[in-house]
Amino acid sequence: MSKYPECEKLSQVRDKSQVIGEFLDWLVCEKEISLVRFTDRDTDDPDDPGYEFINTSIERLLAEFFEIDLNKVEKEKCTMLGELREAHDNVVPMDKPQDWYFTFGCGQEHAGHYCVIHGTYIGAREEMFRRYGGQWSMQYPSADAAGVERWELKELK
Repeated sequence: MSKYPECEKLSQVRDKSQVIGEFLDWLVCEKEISLVRFTDRDTDDPDDPGYEFINTSIERLLAEFFEIDLNKVEKEKCTMLGELREAHDNVVPMDKPQDWYFTFGCGQEHAGHYCVIHGTYIGAREEMFRRYGGQWSMQYPSADAAGVERWELKELK
């Protein structure tokens, strides 16, 4: 059995997931198509459209489709990073508080923005999930690594 079974499952579906994810991202970003689910329409309310927007991230939809537990993936990644940190002195320490830069993906509410959270690697991630749920993209150890200047990202306060 693999030391990181959930990450291995993710790796096995990476190519399929990538294609589907790129297609869904293209629909949302380029074609401005939104995913919706039909609801029981309240026929007495003319303002009820009979549907609701799906606010689940593409990453989470793909994980559900491929039966990947993203919480397990995150824990396995943290374990891997811890092992790498021990093996290499130049890896950013996960237990040292610092400013962490979080970005948002195309199609998300805060696309084109970034958020800075001070804390340990894990503590900052937990705070980001508390604030934004799964509606964010990546975590970086610096503004440069996050591409703040390069992509002209605006900071969320």
